[in-house]
Amino acid sequence: KERDLGLFILHFVKGRAPKGEESKKEATLIPSDPVVAWGISLPESKYEDEGEEFIVNTVKFRELFGEDDEDDDQEAELEAS
Repeated sequence: KERDLGLFILHFVKGRAPKGEESKKEATLIPSDPVVAWGISLPESKYEDEGEEFIVNTVKFRELFGEDDEDDDQEAELEAS
């Protein structure tokens, strides 16, 4: 069914490893606190085959999600070794 209005869904998700795999290396990377997940549904575009373009403000994106920190990535790799 097509929507007349947009829909934004916000979830708080607590991840967990599949049963029997809690001790695997990848399972230790699952955060203990819930994380935010979101979904968005938009009405059909008024324009045929052109789609819609959405622009994300880089400054706000960084405020919300932070910047990639190479040091954290390197530390995680060292700890895994």
